[in-house]
Amino acid sequence: MNKYLELLGDAHLLHIARKRIWFKRSLLFYIVVMLFCLGSWYFGNGTNAYFWPKWPAFSLAIFLFMFFMEAYVFT
Repeated sequence: MNKYLELLGDAHLLHIARKRIWFKRSLLFYIVVMLFCLGSWYFGNGTNAYFWPKWPAFSLAIFLFMFFMEAYVFT
């Protein structure tokens, strides 16, 4: 019975580790997408144009926040 509890604990730790890896990959994706959006805004229209990258930044930040909460707070 004790061996079963150890395996169950290891499975839970593995699940937490996978959630945290998923969050870090999502953070990297967010950074790459935002750099692309900012670059296309800056080089396409210049700084005097409407700052449209705030909309994808805000919408992706909501999902990134949810991934963070799931990986580090609600474990």
